[in-house]
Amino acid sequence: ASFTRLAAGSDLAFAPTKLSRAAQIRRRAEELLAAAVPGALGEGLPISSDGAGTFLGGHSYGGPAALLASSFAAGSPVRVSGLLLHDPALGMNGGIGAAAGGGGGGGVPTLSYVSDEYDR
Repeated sequence: ASFTRLAAGSDLAFAPTKLSRAAQIRRRAEELLAAAVPGALGEGLPISSDGAGTFLGGHSYGGPAALLASSFAAGSPVRVSGLLLHDPALGMNGGIGAAAGGGGGGGVPTLSYVSDEYDR
């Protein structure tokens, strides 16, 4: 993203060197989890009424963010039932363990698709 719209309505420009790598991934994970709270993205979006929970996903650097978000979910109203990762940049995790700190969270079913374009 080139910017983030803050709650007050102002824009915060993307600046990759403004935060440490651990702080960047923590921020992405927190934003993903905040968006997964029922009603956070407005009314009219389908919400599971059968207790199935929420599936989080991420592509590239969003993969580690989704993993971290699932570890933060234990202290939130979001019940993560699974993860879908597409070409996750796990080697670029920026210190998920350090960013998670005391983040608990158990294992959840995870499906990861990795493109063969990286094996050339």
